[in-house]
Amino acid sequence: MKFRVELLGSILGICLAGNALAADDPTERVATVDDVPSLLLSKSCFPAPAPAPAPAPAIRHGHDHDFWHLEKDSEFDFRKIGGIRYNISRVSSGIDEEIEDPVLLRINPGSPWIDAAPCTTTSLKDKQFLFALHEMEEDGNPATRSWHALVFVPVDGRAGTDEFYYIVLSIVNDSTKCNKLTGKPKARCDALRELAVMKIDNRPLGKIVEKVVYYIDDILPVGGMPAPPKVQLEFFYHNGVIHGSF
Repeated sequence: MKFRVELLGSILGICLAGNALAADDPTERVATVDDVPSLLLSKSCFPAPAPAPAPAPAIRHGHDHDFWHLEKDSEFDFRKIGGIRYNISRVSSGIDEEIEDPVLLRINPGSPWIDAAPCTTTSLKDKQFLFALHEMEEDGNPATRSWHALVFVPVDGRAGTDEFYYIVLSIVNDSTKCNKLTGKPKARCDALRELAVMKIDNRPLGKIVEKVVYYIDDILPVGGMPAPPKVQLEFFYHNGVIHGSF
């Protein structure tokens, strides 16, 4: 397990490793990336998706890589802004500085971590995670700028390996687009759009946190791949997850 040490105090599609500390503070850990899955799929979440979607080109946010130039063995940790607000802080060189822009809210601090991947049936309502609403763009093109939800989920490995998932989800720019979906994809779409509107309207932080907790079981777990029509893929699980180790 790796910890970052500072003289004056301590400071997210992704899975992390280390000794399990169920109610530990994930922002005190150094995260090491194991892999950056391609668009829509995480091998950890979807070991055998059926039906498997056709290969899709990676959607890039930042520069030439899917996720901020993160690669295997890239490391990052967290920097506390104040209260429950954190930024990711680059440890390894070569990571795009844009990774430090989202403001992640630490939800349910002091609560246990989940003990299974957040893509099956595990509820996060009473577990620790970090959540951000942030505008992102593809390949540095402002014309593609849109709202996304970023969810950093630490996973208690019990007697073995601690893990994390840094999950990136798209948010529609018009609530009526959610009406094209059904079931869990529609519930997720509606919840994320409501949260984005709250962010745009500068609603109080406490109110946003309340809504995140209220809606988190609609937002996650991801479950499985949706059935056609293709539009469900577009709004279901837009970017995938980053997978790594503590």
